[in-house]
Amino acid sequence: MTKLSYDHNCLIYNSMLKHGDHSDAELLQNLRSVSNQSLVAEYYVRSAKLIQLLKKAPNFDENYWASHYQMYIEDIVNLLKAGNNDEAITKILNMLDSVESSLGV
Repeated sequence: MTKLSYDHNCLIYNSMLKHGDHSDAELLQNLRSVSNQSLVAEYYVRSAKLIQLLKKAPNFDENYWASHYQMYIEDIVNLLKAGNNDEAITKILNMLDSVESSLGV
């Protein structure tokens, strides 16, 4: 499967690059192959918009990514490693809702 996750469109990938294990990014590829494709597309569209907003935020720095990783990504990665893809998708969508809310979107 083609790589869809980049630093400009994926909150999870950004967080993994800065504070996680880069090999965990493969879990995203696996998730895309077994998930509802419309939810995957929704994630990337929403995530790209959030990254653009975050880049303008004054607290968008290494501390932000460390906090983001702890608050959201650790649980998502653990669910993916355990094969709980549906729960991971739910957590991912909840993460988007939370970040959107914090940015007033």
